[in-house]
Amino acid sequence: MKKAEVEKAMNALDSNLTAIALREAECPVCSHDGTYISRYVEDVERNGEIVEVGRDCPCVRANQFLEYLKGQGLHGRYLRGVLNNLKPSDLCKLDPEKQAKVIAKVQAAPDEGWAFFGPPGTGKSTLSAAIYKNVAGREWYKHSFGSSYEINQHLWRITARQLCDEAQDYATGKYEEGVMKFLSGGQATTVYSPTVTRAKILRAKQKNLVPHLFLEEMDKVNLTEFRRAAIFDVYSAVHECEGQIVLNSNLSWDEFVQTFGETVWRIDEACNKVDFFRGTVHPPKVAL
Repeated sequence: MKKAEVEKAMNALDSNLTAIALREAECPVCSHDGTYISRYVEDVERNGEIVEVGRDCPCVRANQFLEYLKGQGLHGRYLRGVLNNLKPSDLCKLDPEKQAKVIAKVQAAPDEGWAFFGPPGTGKSTLSAAIYKNVAGREWYKHSFGSSYEINQHLWRITARQLCDEAQDYATGKYEEGVMKFLSGGQATTVYSPTVTRAKILRAKQKNLVPHLFLEEMDKVNLTEFRRAAIFDVYSAVHECEGQIVLNSNLSWDEFVQTFGETVWRIDEACNKVDFFRGTVHPPKVAL
């Protein structure tokens, strides 16, 4: 392929990796025409000279990205649908007109904070997953298609319960900052680090990376003062670092405020609040 063709193909991948892997969109290199290729040639400048370098076909990279998404807990319908192509669904309990309005608002500001409140079946998880895939696809593309380690330094998707459980384990010494620990005698063992902590968020900011926190199932955590503080500490750090917070809950906004108390002010400032109970969308008081 010529360099211009390669650039065109790569630009098409930014938000379509999932669709390509699921064969819902055409691969810009092999077009899914039965000649599934594993590599193509790209012209790259090295030391002032143009040399030909082999690259994996987008099909290969798209399938790797699909496996990454599955590892992040996205399955079934949440794997399908690119944010820019989302349309009202018959499976959603909202009427199509309201669905279309919310989808349009999210599509217009995919990098802003979003907080979705409403009963099951109103599209909260679908919208959150679509925003996540949009961010993850862009980061996958930016990091040469395939370093989940790089992405996981500033993009986190986690349930509120898991975040609280990991914070509890971290506080009691089960988790540590770092993944390897050497025992006496030089033997190495794995020590698991929490998925996301304030320290990780601050390190991302120091590396000029934008922190993205996707917090799922905010209504499915048995709150204690410790757990409430753990959640607030993390999304407060993301807010302070001018990052993106996306969360969803089966609670209404009023119920959410009653449950989480004064800690919700960060969300009130950082997120566009979509209350499916009332059918309203409120922009943040302070734009990120």
